[in-house]
Amino acid sequence: MLKWYYVPYWQARKPLEQVTGRIEKLGQQQQEILPLASGTLPAMLRARNTLVRVDREIALLRLVEALRMYGASHEARFPETLSELTEAPAPLDPVTGKPFRYSLRGDTAVIDGEPMAGVPNNVKGSPPASLPLHVEVRFAK
Repeated sequence: MLKWYYVPYWQARKPLEQVTGRIEKLGQQQQEILPLASGTLPAMLRARNTLVRVDREIALLRLVEALRMYGASHEARFPETLSELTEAPAPLDPVTGKPFRYSLRGDTAVIDGEPMAGVPNNVKGSPPASLPLHVEVRFAK
């Protein structure tokens, strides 16, 4: 579990889920003398998922700011593609390790991201983390 904990989320998610499943299965088959691993290691996966949600929010805010910077020097227009951003780089989605999906709908920039499947969100008032990411950005008129 520790081996995969500090690897980027998009690379470590499946191995971490597999290790957690093996630990849960072992815990059901035999009783631990000191039930440390079966209680601690699954909590580590939940903590890792929480960290990547924060990383994703920061990456999304960085992308919105990069779009705003681009628009400030291009007459309040958005770029056709994220590769056109020159003022600030477009960050990758920490969940997938790939660029966020980006499109234009009229004068609105649309940013989408893959859902974090199977990840509950325990923060009261927040949407579940398993929902896909969808953000729309417009310049004020």
